[in-house]
Amino acid sequence: MQSRAFSGLPIIGLLTLVYFIAGKFGLMLASLHASASPVWPPAGIALAALIVLGYRAWPAIFVGAFLVNVTTAGNVATSLAVASGNTLEAMCGAWLVNRFAGGTTVFNRPQGVFKFALAAVVSTIISPAFGVTSLALAGFADWTNYGAIWLTWWLGDTTSDLLIAPLIILWSIASKRRWNRREAVEVGILLLLLFVLSEAVFGGWLTISARNYPIAFICGAIVIWTAFRFTQRETATGIFILSAIAIWGTLHSFGPFAAETENQSLLALQYWTAVVTITAMALSAGMAEHGRAEEALRQSEARTNLAANAANLGLWLWNIRDDELWATEKWRRLFGFAESEPLDIGQWLQVVHPADRERMKQRVQHVLEHGGGEHESEYRITRPDGSTRWIAGYGGVELDERGKPAFVRGVSRDITGRKLAEEKFQLVLDAAPNAMIMVDSAGVITFANASATTVFGYSLSELIGRHIETLIPERFRDRHVGDRKGFLSEPSSRAMGAGRDLFGRRKDGSEFPVEVGLNPIHTTEGLFVLASVIDITARKQAELENQLRNMELARVGRVAVMGELAASLAHEVNNPIGAIVANARAAQRSIAAGKIGTEELTELLTDIVADGRRAGEVIQGIRNMVRKGKPRRALIQIGDIIRELLRIVHADAIGREIEVTAEVDSDTGPVWGDPVQILQVLLNLAINSFEAMTAVPSDARRLAIHAGCDGNGDILISMRDSGPGFPSGMREQLFEAFFSTKAEGTGMGLAISRSIIKAHGGTLSGENCDDGGACFTVHLPRPKEDNSQAA
Repeated sequence: MQSRAFSGLPIIGLLTLVYFIAGKFGLMLASLHASASPVWPPAGIALAALIVLGYRAWPAIFVGAFLVNVTTAGNVATSLAVASGNTLEAMCGAWLVNRFAGGTTVFNRPQGVFKFALAAVVSTIISPAFGVTSLALAGFADWTNYGAIWLTWWLGDTTSDLLIAPLIILWSIASKRRWNRREAVEVGILLLLLFVLSEAVFGGWLTISARNYPIAFICGAIVIWTAFRFTQRETATGIFILSAIAIWGTLHSFGPFAAETENQSLLALQYWTAVVTITAMALSAGMAEHGRAEEALRQSEARTNLAANAANLGLWLWNIRDDELWATEKWRRLFGFAESEPLDIGQWLQVVHPADRERMKQRVQHVLEHGGGEHESEYRITRPDGSTRWIAGYGGVELDERGKPAFVRGVSRDITGRKLAEEKFQLVLDAAPNAMIMVDSAGVITFANASATTVFGYSLSELIGRHIETLIPERFRDRHVGDRKGFLSEPSSRAMGAGRDLFGRRKDGSEFPVEVGLNPIHTTEGLFVLASVIDITARKQAELENQLRNMELARVGRVAVMGELAASLAHEVNNPIGAIVANARAAQRSIAAGKIGTEELTELLTDIVADGRRAGEVIQGIRNMVRKGKPRRALIQIGDIIRELLRIVHADAIGREIEVTAEVDSDTGPVWGDPVQILQVLLNLAINSFEAMTAVPSDARRLAIHAGCDGNGDILISMRDSGPGFPSGMREQLFEAFFSTKAEGTGMGLAISRSIIKAHGGTLSGENCDDGGACFTVHLPRPKEDNSQAA
């Protein structure tokens, strides 16, 4: 704090000295009272010092004012009172300017000038109130003359604040202006004219009477010229020079303000000086503000033009009332207009391509009739060299106070490159057989190819701008909106509606099946979706026809299979029915001969019942297989099945003179299965073996049946005959449906047998034996621990 105070001490001392000298000079012009002068420069000096240097400079004002007054009139007390009033006046004025008018920037705007003037008028009430009152109380001023002294004191301080303070404040701020020779010459001419006119008005050069002619306003023209052409600092300087000359001339009884007394003359001059100062400074501030606004506008336009040129944009403004079209240089080059060529809307329309001209005329007419809002369009122009360019225009309408269109502002951009790319893109997509439709994020169609018009029945112009839901049957539209939003939240290339039948809707309302592929396309204008739509009506019709053919083939196949199954059924039940017939005939013969007893008859009837039950089980098993009924599964012993087999084929084997042997190993365990179906398989294999050995000599006909286990505990049943075997290379064909090596065979037995064993989790295979004959092996898995529980 001490260093700062010390560093400011020379400034305070210098300010005190300046204040004292200016005060002595001002009191030299006091005529009404020794302490009241109509010209008081210290007031402006004090106000400017506190605004520029800060409130810490107040001691210089107080000391300077005290020294001026104590060496002039009054005593120490009155001098202290006057010094206090002068100091408080300056501090009050500085506070008002800093608080409400912007401090040192107070003269940048006209509003600031008027606020400064108001602060000067108000704050200068303090000093005469303190000074005149203290002098009157101490007897150094006459109370009867109090008002005249007070007015002189106040007007001197006010004029000084308006004249001296702006000069000091403005010159204390570094100027950013760079003077050129022409401006320097103009300033010199202005100062010369100001001096000459001031001398002419206030130096007694004119002999005309000021009472008859307003010659005081002659100098105003120079001041106004200064305010218009230069800054506030030059204006304040010119007013100061004019005021100094005017004071000198008035003191010498020259000029329009010379009156009966010196005090009256100076008061009238100071009134005029105050009015001129406020007017000129406000005008200068307004011009400066206007200049700054113009500079800001130029910089803004420069930045806008730079940005527009960088973005390849041309800016334009259409004054509708005067039909004047303003445009940037970029726009003029784009449309082929000269830089200085006047433009109107008609000239622009002449440049528009003939194919688009009528449409653009209608757009202009729409703007004139409907007014505000934003408009955009794409059109072609023909340049002076004959080339055609595509232009995208964007504009907004501004309305006047009556709500009528007044201006249209906008930008134009050359989009020829984009249009050429779009045309190529259109040609590529038009060549695609699928309907291609591009949709924006709002679901609006922005692009469609020729196939889309064919598929949906709309023209291209009708499709563009429609919502995609228009092409979807009404019953699916609400759901589609949600599906579309879901796709946009997680866009990816994929098929639409996987697992569902999709339908499209034509313009005539008819529906047709479709397949849709979706592809997201990210652009600078946002996310778009390209949909590939395929009309699959023909495919669906072909699938339906194929399905109908397959159903007919299946029906025919089922009929054939049923015929084969009937033959198989006859084949399977032939033996039990034959046994029933044989037993019944034997009973008939015995009864007719009277040689049968009750016990023998009971045995014959038991065999007939057993054979009939077996025939029924065979039929039920085949029915279950055909109907896919629930199989009957149980834990069965293979030995029991083989013994039942031997009983069934016994009579047939004797008739065919075939030796049948069977061996069941002791470790052969049970299997889980249907006993009727297992017996049916073994019986089919045995009958096939019997028929295969027909051409073999009777003494060489043998069928060996063996049942045992493999290393895993699974059951193996083999049947080996002494027949010729089957042709080589037909091992797998033997088990195909409708394949048979016998002329009268159905070709179903082995196929059905393999399907039965497969249903039991096993396998059925066949091969030729090395020493002749064929061998068929049935492989059945051993029962699992939980099979009985499951049953």
